[in-house]
Amino acid sequence: MPRVKLTVAATIVVLVAAGSIGVGEVRDAVRAADRAKVADRDVRSPARSTPWRVAALGPLPPRGPAPPKGGETIPPVADGHNHEALSADGGAIDTSKVAGLQARGLGVVIVGLPVDRQRPADVEARVREELALLRGMSANAAGFSLADDPAALLAGVPAGRLQLLFSIEWPDGVFGGDPSSVRRYRDLGVRVIGLSEKDGDGLFGRGDLSATLTPFGTQVVAAMNEAGVLIDVTHLSHAQKLAVIARSRAPVVASHSLVQAVTPVRFNLPDEVVAALARSGGSVWVSFNRSDLLSGAPDDEALGRLVGHIEALVQRLGEDRVGIGTDLQAGGRYVPASLNRDDAFALIARRLRERGCSQAAVDGILGGNVLRALAAAASAGRSPSPATPSRSSPPGPTS
Repeated sequence: MPRVKLTVAATIVVLVAAGSIGVGEVRDAVRAADRAKVADRDVRSPARSTPWRVAALGPLPPRGPAPPKGGETIPPVADGHNHEALSADGGAIDTSKVAGLQARGLGVVIVGLPVDRQRPADVEARVREELALLRGMSANAAGFSLADDPAALLAGVPAGRLQLLFSIEWPDGVFGGDPSSVRRYRDLGVRVIGLSEKDGDGLFGRGDLSATLTPFGTQVVAAMNEAGVLIDVTHLSHAQKLAVIARSRAPVVASHSLVQAVTPVRFNLPDEVVAALARSGGSVWVSFNRSDLLSGAPDDEALGRLVGHIEALVQRLGEDRVGIGTDLQAGGRYVPASLNRDDAFALIARRLRERGCSQAAVDGILGGNVLRALAAAASAGRSPSPATPSRSSPPGPTS
């Protein structure tokens, strides 16, 4: 019998007619082809005269269970501290790892800014530029959206689009001597700001890792409370953490932290800081960082050790104030292999259920509690409070 060569379109028609493939799979194939066509699209930022290049989203993740139909929502699984979602190099913001994070089951990711980790002279201007660009990109590129209301995501996140929220983590000065910059950051979409023991802003007094807040430091803490921006104390010294927790009228977070009670390394939270967080309503989102988690133990112990940290924190803080902030970056270079995998969150959920954790508690730890902490900070910011200090308030250090 002679061979007949069919076109791609004809082949699809024959397969559909024979029942070998469904219309939905045809639609998926067409969408994948359309997606490939938008690689290397140029998008102009309102704040730049030269175009930023948007990298292709890359290959689709391996086929798994059928995703929910368009318009449906899925429970929020959230990573509260992530540097993997976006990267920047040579004037380009690369979104190619968004699909990989979705393959891990994530629906919400808090991304650290600036994406471009070069040292900008003006952090606020860089953040403004990057967020303007990302808003334009989210309207034109499949795969992610910029979320404006964390509380709204508690009911579920849109299937197939990663929801991005934003934090600032920068050691060389964030506020520029102006506490009212906090409200401008908030208006741009920043929901979390990390304070640093390197203290490029003069928030603490003179001396190595001083724990005494300066007048300017006190103003910044108040401004963050009033603006509804969540204070992240992860990168403060332990004494500085205690000072900020005591000063803040709203709960704070340690967004990518573990506890010394389980892994006794210096960076992890000591009992007195955990106790202060417990008294003040603060939260801890557990990190996947290898050295802080394992301290030399083999990688295959990582899952059990991480669940041990979660259980210790649930016992001290309550099941509604523990979440996950992986600190994933550089392709997972600093994460144990047993946690640097697509099913890591699913494995954590399974282990917690095996150890008697309720499904509601697991849902909170895997995502809901991160969103609740953000919503609580925003709610505290809506409470009546004194006006935010203006730029004329001096940041001078205490003696």
